[in-house]
Amino acid sequence: MEEFDFDYVHNVMANLDLKWYIRGEEVVPSTYQIIKKAEKLLIDVKNHYGEKDFYSCGTGGLMASLNEGTLSLQFILTEAFSYVEGFTKTED
Repeated sequence: MEEFDFDYVHNVMANLDLKWYIRGEEVVPSTYQIIKKAEKLLIDVKNHYGEKDFYSCGTGGLMASLNEGTLSLQFILTEAFSYVEGFTKTED
């Protein structure tokens, strides 16, 4: 967590007006609140170490993951999903 730039994440969220529900109110989270949420996500992921090769969880733009013994933390602004069949080339 020491290498993650939480101030940067907070600034992006403030500039884009990205909000979380905190105590029943929709607000841009403080840097401290972002750090605490990241800690919880990383602890959740770490608790699956030894059970699975890959595990991830996230909320509010943050995503923590465990991949073959490596923990990672990301701040994601956008992403897209598709079924693998959508990328499979088929012959007519």
